[in-house]
Amino acid sequence: MALDTDRVLIDGGNIISAGELMSWSDLGLKLVSRFLEPVVMAQTARLMLVDPPGREQRKRHKG
Repeated sequence: MALDTDRVLIDGGNIISAGELMSWSDLGLKLVSRFLEPVVMAQTARLMLVDPPGREQRKRHKG
């Protein structure tokens, strides 16, 4: 599996990695989606007032 540093959450099947300050919420929502349903994950994200997983973590470079 190749590392994609532009992604907040990397799902390699049996291994899921999250790498930012609030990544615990992304990881938790990913697990809810995997073991329940994406609809339940979206409802949970709304309840928690967080964006659902899938956004990027690209840093903007000045230059």
